[in-house]
Amino acid sequence: MLNTKKNVQSGQIHIALGENLKKEAELLLKEMGLTISEAVRVFLRTVVIEREIPFSVRYSTKIPNSETREAIAELECGKGKDVTLAELKTMWEND
Repeated sequence: MLNTKKNVQSGQIHIALGENLKKEAELLLKEMGLTISEAVRVFLRTVVIEREIPFSVRYSTKIPNSETREAIAELECGKGKDVTLAELKTMWEND
């Protein structure tokens, strides 16, 4: 009898993840019917086929700092106040 079984080599990737990220990803992927390994294979297959990362990867320095986030929260709660340009300039000079 002829042996038609193919010798398929398997590559392995080891990824260090934080425990929380791993647990959250496992739960979400399980709801989608995937394991982490299957999701990584889908990602890598898409990279190979499309010759690009299938989503936008950006780093932005435009993330507001804590002082700006507090100011935004105050404005959203209606606690902000109107100031003129002259008043603003005076506040900047006195800082």
